[in-house]
Amino acid sequence: MAPQEAKKPSVLVTGAAGGMQGATGRVLAERLLKRGVYVRALVRTDDERAASLRAAGAEVVVGDLLKIEDVARAAQGVDYMFFTFAVQGGLLEASTIAAIAARDAGKRHHAHHSLCLKGIINNSQWCADLLSPSPVSHRHALSEAVFDAFATPTVHLRGAIYHANLTMQFGRSAGASGVIRAPYMAAEDKVPLIAGADVAAAADAVLKDFQSYAGQARPFMKSRLVQIDKLLLVSQLLSMDEIAAEFSNAFKKQVAFQPITPEAWYQELNTSTGGMVNSIALNHLQILWTMIRDSNQEGHNFVPGPAELVAAVPATEAILAQKPASFSETLMAMASA
Repeated sequence: MAPQEAKKPSVLVTGAAGGMQGATGRVLAERLLKRGVYVRALVRTDDERAASLRAAGAEVVVGDLLKIEDVARAAQGVDYMFFTFAVQGGLLEASTIAAIAARDAGKRHHAHHSLCLKGIINNSQWCADLLSPSPVSHRHALSEAVFDAFATPTVHLRGAIYHANLTMQFGRSAGASGVIRAPYMAAEDKVPLIAGADVAAAADAVLKDFQSYAGQARPFMKSRLVQIDKLLLVSQLLSMDEIAAEFSNAFKKQVAFQPITPEAWYQELNTSTGGMVNSIALNHLQILWTMIRDSNQEGHNFVPGPAELVAAVPATEAILAQKPASFSETLMAMASA
């Protein structure tokens, strides 16, 4: 008699519809469904994106992360939760609601799933710090503390700057005028980058072996700007000139980097995105550029973490993704869309 296959976990994926800030929830839901994991997808709107998730096999729940009754209902009966929240107002409220919903998830019986929530994966930020000059990064550090204050084990994934972030900031000007513009930066200054798909791959890997990561300090990259106590995901370091070269290759035209004043950058980005980027995200991005500049000027660029820590991590290749989605691949996909 063949040994019985281990039961695959059930996962509540928030942000499952995807959005313009990386779409980690959407990519993770698709990855989990492909390997036969039961996915409950929490979405804000029952639209064509929700319909495609249903068609792929997900249970779709419509709800708001800022409404306790919605999240509590969605969390009932699943094994794990992937929590992600866009750069906008409400992060601390949503984190608290998610932590409470996870704590209370086992109080009501559900016929088809486990009776308690075993763990949470929190999609945080590389620069999350209680002393961060960015209110958003400060709130992410508080969000991590909220999750850690509850009994449900939580793994915090701290991703670097998303590729989608740069395509949103630079895509239109690169295509229209052949330049990319950023405040504070010099041409040789490097930016730590990660693809949203790589963060989703990391979350998938953690779900396969959650107990190996819960509550443990295992960084893959380090910087003086970051407290080394979470999983920090960085796949590339590119200078501003190298980023411009990637746009050149993608658009098959010469694209150059050009410094710009913070005020002009703010206005240009707000105009080029049609006001779709909220003021909280705009202010955060502006501060983020100063943090990256400071890291470069102080000579504290991201470097490999301690070898003994990297070697100790199970499935290191899976966490960093065996073939990280490079910025080139991201841009080529955008250019051909």
